[in-house]
Amino acid sequence: MSTNGIATLTRNKIAEEPPSLVLSFGNILEKFPEFLIHVLPYIEDRKVWTSIASGSKDVYEKSKVFLPPWPKFKLRVLCGYSNKLCNPVWSPDGSQIACIMLYSRPQHPVYNKVVIFDQRRGLLRSDNNEQGWLSRSVARLKFSQDGSILVSYDRNERLVKIWDYNSTNGYYQKLQEWNIKQELRIHQDKYGAPFRIDISPCSNYVVVLSNRHVLLKDVQNNGNTVKSIVLPENELGKQIMFSHIDGHHSILIRTNNTANKKVLIKIWRPRDVVDEDDPDITSPLIIILEQSNKWYHDSDFALSCDNSMIAMYGDNSMIEMYGGEKDKIQLFPIDNDNKSTIKSKFTLKQSFSRGRCRGSSSSSNQFTSDGKVISYFNENGFGFWNINTGREITDQVNISIDFGVVNFAPAGSSGQRVLVQDQACTIGGFYIASLWESSTAQKESKTTKTTQIRIK
Repeated sequence: MSTNGIATLTRNKIAEEPPSLVLSFGNILEKFPEFLIHVLPYIEDRKVWTSIASGSKDVYEKSKVFLPPWPKFKLRVLCGYSNKLCNPVWSPDGSQIACIMLYSRPQHPVYNKVVIFDQRRGLLRSDNNEQGWLSRSVARLKFSQDGSILVSYDRNERLVKIWDYNSTNGYYQKLQEWNIKQELRIHQDKYGAPFRIDISPCSNYVVVLSNRHVLLKDVQNNGNTVKSIVLPENELGKQIMFSHIDGHHSILIRTNNTANKKVLIKIWRPRDVVDEDDPDITSPLIIILEQSNKWYHDSDFALSCDNSMIAMYGDNSMIEMYGGEKDKIQLFPIDNDNKSTIKSKFTLKQSFSRGRCRGSSSSSNQFTSDGKVISYFNENGFGFWNINTGREITDQVNISIDFGVVNFAPAGSSGQRVLVQDQACTIGGFYIASLWESSTAQKESKTTKTTQIRIK
């Protein structure tokens, strides 16, 4: 059917044809391709996104940086004696999620396996894949920044496994396995002793924190330990992280001093040359932040993506149980332009109360990818705090405190997304939620924005 030489389609005809065939002939695709590039990140419907992106070859090539939205599902399997998902992590581009799947049955041992969920195709690697089997204890996962390797590490067994990873098809293969317990000659480790890792931005090194031992290992040299250091007596290593402060490649280490009841953040620069005659001598640890920790509150600090700010909990935890003050989250700025910043302790920029929390999570305190908002657990479940406006914001989702996961999609992915635990299933399910700003709140105030969370 045509009118004045212009082809038109009936509603039924449109429904029969793929959306891409209908929209691909629109003049807007030819006249405003750059405009569409900016529009794509805000389109949530996968069919509409695909039709627009595929309507123009030029647009499609440029739109690869904007991945389509995740399908409306949550990572969930049945609870009870069934498969359970644990410790999910985003891939660097936010297009995939790796997690640990537990296989357990009554009167049978527990086995773990690495599985991959893809944004476009769903589950990629599962039962049929021979790769990915882990030890009986639950491991954690971490992607390198370039997505080339996936690292699993097990606290109980003290095992670190390096997996070669192909993001195109989710294929991964074990390259290396490090037995830290054997390397440190640990015969009997304390149950629950800290065991953490981090991957360097270049993906060539992995730093391992095992109790008081810190090992810098070279991935390109089969995991050879190139530098190591032992924390002082009465100090227990709790967290470790690569950073880039003052133009130096550094490693941040959080420790708890059991003697004076203090929490310390120290900086270690293993690449700095201390003695030219003896390159094995490593640089000493420098304290950059110190505060009281008389209640032994154990919670990770958060480092903003641009390495300009540290956020951590104050020492008011547990006091609330006795009718005292509320928990506080403190912000410490880092002056990366001043070479002397590491010579003195950081000064407090601002702090805010998160309320009387019913529990805590070691990873609950995190920055969003743009560094403007901090996530945290509070008495209502899950909240946000805007650094610029100085306002506390509480979302509409009530999640489990003890088992909730706060894990933002990395910078560069479309939208700010977060994984949160499904309260109805203690270990087995996770939601993919999107962080968005209410347009109503923007009209009410030019300076204040209300942040909410929406379940996909």
